Amino acid sequence: MLLFGVFFMFVTGLLNAAEFLCHANDIHWSAACDAYAWVCLSIILSLFTPAYLLGSPVFFFALVFADIGLWFITLMKFGVV
Repeated sequence: MLLFGVFFMFVTGLLNAAEFLCHANDIHWSAACDAYAWVCLSIILSLFTPAYLLGSPVFFFALVFADIGLWFITLMKFGVV
């Protein structure tokens, strides 16, 4: 479980750092960049999911539901849902 916490914090940290650097250099930060970061996060986590198939089935299905929730959040960031 530590991997997922670190993964989400790393992506959020990268987003915050990119936003800070854009503001520090007078570059306009678009909110669309946030949505594309969530797309990358969703793709990577979805690709990691089969690696946990050999472990606990409960954890694997929890991860599948987390993937579904993450894609739903991604669609919300784009304004689709």
